[in-house]
Amino acid sequence: MITLETISQQIKESVLLLDGLKNLRVSLIPKSAGVIINMLVELGQGLNIPEKMNEIIKTAREVAVNKLNIKVIDTNLTVTNLIPEEGAVRVKKQETAMAPIIHEKNQPHEGKEDTQKEEIS
Repeated sequence: MITLETISQQIKESVLLLDGLKNLRVSLIPKSAGVIINMLVELGQGLNIPEKMNEIIKTAREVAVNKLNIKVIDTNLTVTNLIPEEGAVRVKKQETAMAPIIHEKNQPHEGKEDTQKEEIS
């Protein structure tokens, strides 16, 4: 026999492998003809929301039916929050902080030549 908690955990682990998800909660409602899968999830803002929702529902249903051999009556998904893309913000900050400043010592400055040379050790 398999418990509802085990089924929920298997579904959660499989769905969390998809990109752009955070804080997934899975609950099951047992019925005589099968189970109803209810999921609450936070998604990234940069995603195509309807497409991602279909992908999540399809993955959850496939895990339950094909891997666990459980009949699924219905699958409900609620997006509870849209989270900003942290990676995009972090990359922009690095680009601005890493702007190169080039100083060439052997270039003339204001009409005067710099006669100092760098020594290489």
